[in-house]
Amino acid sequence: MVNSNSIIITSKFGSVTNTGSFLIKNCDMSKQLLKEAYGMTQYLSHSISEEAAIERVLTVRYGKYYKHRSIVPNVKLNADLKTWESSNFILHLYNHNKNKCNTKTVLEIITEHYSKIGK
Repeated sequence: MVNSNSIIITSKFGSVTNTGSFLIKNCDMSKQLLKEAYGMTQYLSHSISEEAAIERVLTVRYGKYYKHRSIVPNVKLNADLKTWESSNFILHLYNHNKNKCNTKTVLEIITEHYSKIGK
């Protein structure tokens, strides 16, 4: 469920915020959150640098940002070919190449979904 006070809507990848796909409100508080996260240069060499920095900013200041965050199931913001359904917001084609991903299948999924809109 999305909180009406949310400035950021994320999903989780394990126990960490998934920064591959997130929605953020255009407001001063969001800009400050991102500024603080980008300022955490100690995470630059971390294997998941941006996720670690955003997670740290969101969780270390429970009163400031945490109550303005909504977490949705990963499939709602970051569904892959195995989990995507027509009600999902984003289809994420990660780690796919010509040998692993049948492009026609992707196009068929998208075409089928969008051809139903407006009918």
